[in-house]
Amino acid sequence: MNLYFRLAWLILKLQFLRRIQSPLEEACLSFRVLPTDLDINSHMNNGRYLTLMDLARIDFMAKTGLLPIAFRNRWFPILGSTQMIFRRPLKAFQRYEIKTKLVFWDEKWWVLSQSFEFQGKRVAYGLIRGLLKGPNGIVPTELAMKNAGHSKLVPPDPPPNVSLWLKNLDTAFEVFKKGDY
Repeated sequence: MNLYFRLAWLILKLQFLRRIQSPLEEACLSFRVLPTDLDINSHMNNGRYLTLMDLARIDFMAKTGLLPIAFRNRWFPILGSTQMIFRRPLKAFQRYEIKTKLVFWDEKWWVLSQSFEFQGKRVAYGLIRGLLKGPNGIVPTELAMKNAGHSKLVPPDPPPNVSLWLKNLDTAFEVFKKGDY
């Protein structure tokens, strides 16, 4: 239930957030580990990281100007895949930040990095690949960028870890489609 309160808090806060100039800039969102985030080991549950990353992506979309465009056009963000690395636990009541950055895109997919930081140190890191889907199907990234006022941006070369991850995803999806898993 606390996630609904966090979502409501974020929606209220969105009207006061500073917009970032480019989706290539990092967006930062702060949270505190609540008792309802904990697992039996008394640290933040691994599934909670992914849920909080959803909220951080809403924040990112708002700060880049994409969220109101998406609502207006009935475009919905869809998560296609994710990769997580956990380094250190977050414990009850610790304040931490989630830093979200767009690192690559193609005609269909957006790739974002999301880093959890406690006292300036990275404690968890995730990559997500997602897309926008509208009433007429998948929304081309170029169209979304144009509508959000970022038409002059060109996708950067993906960092080496992202290139490798995307290559592995292509292989994994081929296996998935064949049912050989």
